Amino acid sequence: MHYLGKYGSQSSRQAYDRLIAEFVANGRQPTQHSDEILIEQLLVQFSAYAEKERNYCDSTKYRFTAALRLLNDLHGKTPVTQFNPKTLKSIRQQFLESGMSRNTINSYVTIIRQVFYWGCEEEIVPAEIAGALRTVKMLQKGRTTAIDYEEIPPVADEIVEKTLQHIKSPQIRDMLQVQRLISGRPQDVHNMRFCDIDQSGEVWKYAPFIHLSIRQSTGGKRELSQSGPERRKS
Repeated sequence: MHYLGKYGSQSSRQAYDRLIAEFVANGRQPTQHSDEILIEQLLVQFSAYAEKERNYCDSTKYRFTAALRLLNDLHGKTPVTQFNPKTLKSIRQQFLESGMSRNTINSYVTIIRQVFYWGCEEEIVPAEIAGALRTVKMLQKGRTTAIDYEEIPPVADEIVEKTLQHIKSPQIRDMLQVQRLISGRPQDVHNMRFCDIDQSGEVWKYAPFIHLSIRQSTGGKRELSQSGPERRKS
């Protein structure tokens, strides 16, 4: 949909001629300038890229989905060229007033900036727009009214042992014990597959498929083992 101005005016006719000329010059394919691309369209393209190219864990997917849904609700119909640091700061303020924690606000702001950086890389967002968003600082501890939750300490081994006694499912008990041994998150154990576990040596090595896909795509040589000398066969 292209808005050319007041119907029947000379300027609208000139805009129409220009649009048709660009359409023909582009092989009769529609062209779209950055100032005509809406944020909701940018989000659709980024989401397709993230779904295909990035193997985000469940918690990261949740954060991205939540942040981008909020951005779409607030500014989905805004052209990308009209999104500036003041706009991002106003969104941050709305997050603050809604009662979000400081870490959550900073995480959502980082995700929004990341979407615009990706848009710049794909030549969807002008470089000056993406670059300007870098000036928006993260909320600092002790310098904001945002909530700062205390860190949750690890559960004591005695409590874990007592809890295991009341869990009827042997699979759930095993998952909890494995999670404790590898110092992993629930999704790490839930997503574990036999094919990801190297059982060839005395010490078994678990390399999550997500880490392997990143390693293969980047050519990195990171050590992916989540086992240690003390984590023997059981």
